[in-house]
Amino acid sequence: MRGAAGADTAAGKQFSGWLAAFNSGDRATLLRFFEQNYPTHVQEIDGELGFRAMTGGFDAKKVEESSAKKFVALVKERDSDQFAR
Repeated sequence: MRGAAGADTAAGKQFSGWLAAFNSGDRATLLRFFEQNYPTHVQEIDGELGFRAMTGGFDAKKVEESSAKKFVALVKERDSDQFAR
């Protein structure tokens, strides 16, 4: 999402950080992101990695809304034709 309009807000930067950690598929990277940003999600690491394995990660396609506290984007699964918001 680098350079995408709207990705420079606080919420957009948070999303970009999560997306990079999620897409890495690396347990330590994702765990570090959760520890630093969402400590209550640390115990959900296995589920998150399972979801990553199912989707193959995401490619961000379009920013729909971006503010300091809210970020909405359209993403596409890398391993299918599925889109999500």
